[in-house]
Formats: sequence, structure tokens, C-alpha cells
Amino acid sequence: MSTKSTSTIDGNLQVDGLLRIQETKVGNEVNEINVNRGVIGFSHVTGDENHLIYNNYRGLFNSEPWDGMVIRAYEGLRVYTGKGQRKLVMEVLPEGVKATNFLGAFKIGNVSDAPSESLAGTLKYENKDGGGSKLSICMRDGQNNYIWKTIVEES
Repeated sequence: MSTKSTSTIDGNLQVDGLLRIQETKVGNEVNEINVNRGVIGFSHVTGDENHLIYNNYRGLFNSEPWDGMVIRAYEGLRVYTGKGQRKLVMEVLPEGVKATNFLGAFKIGNVSDAPSESLAGTLKYENKDGGGSKLSICMRDGQNNYIWKTIVEES
């Protein structure tokens, strides 16, 4: 038998070790917020390393140390603005995840797909064979065809 209780904390809360805030939903599905070593995790699976926000100053998860914020999201990141009718303004996607069809926003993707309406506004960064790289954007040309337009290219 479980009991529910509510407490109010005035002032500071100090926890040594892991702080886990857990809410049980319908059935056995559990949603958790975990805070451990400066990492905030949002998941319904304990130990999930794909839904995290943290500063990587110490090189967590066997990565190169870097004093900046890291958001680890399994299928990408979407940023919305607005109240009520929210507007998708930015989308960052891993290879193979299709962009959402929205207009007037900024998308970043590592995409190899052919240009299309659903990719309009997506920036694409590519390493070129033999060295160099280029940055392109998916846009509509004068004949209403979608193309990858090169913004800058370095050899």
C-alpha cells in the first residue's frame, strides 16, 4: 500500500547523492525527473541516457570536456514559442528523422534526403570527400521546385 504526502520546503533543499522525483501514471508507466552529478534526466525509463540536460565541463558519458550546455534527445529537439497556439520555431534532427512540415522557422539537420517542402528552411552541413565542407539550405526556387542552395563552401 502506498501513501501520498505533500510537504512544503522553505529555504534550501540539499541532497547528497541522487534526487529522484517520480510520478506514477496509468498502469505501470513511471515518469521521472532525476538529478545526479549535475545532470537532469527526464524519462519514463530508469537509467535512460537519451533525455538529458547538463553542462559538460567534466566530460560526462565518455565525451570530450566542454564548458557548454548539452541536450541529449533521442529523436531530436523541437523549440516552440507562443501561448495557446504554439509555434514551432526550431528543429534539430539526427540523420534519418524526417523534418516536421512547418513554415517560417529555422531547422538544423544532418540530412541526406532530396530537397522537399517538408525540409524547407533546413540547414545542412556536409563534409566533402578530400577535405573541406559546405553549408546549404533547402529552399524553393523561382519555378516552385525545392533545391539545396549552397550558402558557403570551403575546400
